[in-house]
Amino acid sequence: LMCIFGQEAMPATVNSPLSASCTSPPARHGASTVPFRVRYSESSAGAMNDSPAASFEYFEEISMSEVMPSRGPIKGGTVVTIVGKGFRAGKVLCSFNQSSLVTGKPVSSSLLLCQTPTAPSPGTVSVDLSNDGVDFTGSVLDFVYDEAVTLSKISPETVRMGSGAMVTVAGTN
Repeated sequence: LMCIFGQEAMPATVNSPLSASCTSPPARHGASTVPFRVRYSESSAGAMNDSPAASFEYFEEISMSEVMPSRGPIKGGTVVTIVGKGFRAGKVLCSFNQSSLVTGKPVSSSLLLCQTPTAPSPGTVSVDLSNDGVDFTGSVLDFVYDEAVTLSKISPETVRMGSGAMVTVAGTN
């Protein structure tokens, strides 16, 4: 049993009657998509057959250098912009505290938007990224969840246009 990546054959290990595994060879031409097939024998005579082709993708390693804003409410919903490189359309997962995964929206190969999930409590969490849901950058950045702001009073509630009046706000956090 062999896995064929483009033109390169790699040995496969049978895990069960419905599963096998193999290690992909290094990419020969940078980020690219290659045909993938499984070569197998149907009989003890040794005649080899190939499965129908599927696609296998090699992608650039991603990295990140900044998260903006770096804080938001525990209710989630903050859209953060992540600066980095190697972001692929529809493929980037954002991890908040190694548990909550959300799909990012690449603006370009170097800008990504992620919406923060709800947090159980205030505090600092790690933000990490993955192009495949398996391999993460490991260069985590921090995001701080704050208690939600509540507004209980604003005084005065109305002012004359152009007056530049002082407004007092009462609430928590």
